[in-house]
Amino acid sequence: MLAELWAYFATPCRPALRRLGYLREAVAIAARHRRCRAAWQPHLRHTRDALLAATDRLERRRTALILGSGHLLDVPLAELAGRFDQVLLVDALHPAAARRQARRYGNVRLIEHDLTECADAVLALPKQAGETDLAELGQRSPQRFLDDAGIDFVASVNLLSQLPLAPSQWLLQHRPRLSDAAVNTFALALMQRHLDYLAAFPCSACLVADAEQVTHDRAGATLERTDLATHFRLDRLAYLSWWWEIAPPGELPHGAYARHRVIACRLQKNIAMSSLPRCSEGTPLEARQPPNPGSQRLAEPSGYISPAQAKANYQQATDSRDTPATRLEPPVGPSAAYGAPKKEMNG
Repeated sequence: MLAELWAYFATPCRPALRRLGYLREAVAIAARHRRCRAAWQPHLRHTRDALLAATDRLERRRTALILGSGHLLDVPLAELAGRFDQVLLVDALHPAAARRQARRYGNVRLIEHDLTECADAVLALPKQAGETDLAELGQRSPQRFLDDAGIDFVASVNLLSQLPLAPSQWLLQHRPRLSDAAVNTFALALMQRHLDYLAAFPCSACLVADAEQVTHDRAGATLERTDLATHFRLDRLAYLSWWWEIAPPGELPHGAYARHRVIACRLQKNIAMSSLPRCSEGTPLEARQPPNPGSQRLAEPSGYISPAQAKANYQQATDSRDTPATRLEPPVGPSAAYGAPKKEMNG
């Protein structure tokens, strides 16, 4: 508890982001990692291997842009610093451990940036704001770094499902006129805008993100399931998949435990991600059925994925997508709500 308290007051953070809860969530992630270190190690290792595999075939290695660098638990910083002329680590805040690690490398730069680019606008919403106001806010696309022609690699690292959590929680607590459905649609919009943002870069982009989030009771029965991969059609872009035991038995009340299926995807310029359905009614996202047997869903991951296998998978994905990708269509069927925002971020 003292370590968390010290980290909270010692970590620099923009006042707006502190109000929204970003600093509190960053401290919570570090605490959960300390408790679940052994269970998290395979996931962290797979993420690092996936990022390195995505850089192996780059023709130019000037600047690497790492979005969601966080505590650097899942970022192979030494290897990236050795491969690129410059590495930009971008997140809402940079904890002390990440700052110390970054100082070891002369070509690593820390950048504090709200990756939704809407935190100030969320706080500025008047108390009488309605659903139309929030919907308009959710359609704003991030722009920073898109005009930097020196960026040869961009990666979004275990960030996608985290993006809406802090602003969504704040809205539910402080803007009571907004319905849960409206906030859930806003949460989905933030994730969609992030995917559009990655696809807008002129270089290849790597997305490591939650595909499914599943919570089980002590007997193994499913209590809650959120299927992001189906909604955003991500599995067909994936070259690696694995399970992250994010909350092993003993971490959650009543013997429950949580695991996430994580995927690493290769995105390219000319891949236009799908637009969100505009209505907010429909089947909750966690209740949606998995893709039909004919869809390009990855087999359930198992065992250790070696760096060599990660590289081979990425090369295969690259070779099979030499032609421009077609536009991804919105999910078939009724629109989906993201579900109640979780109280802790996911990575």
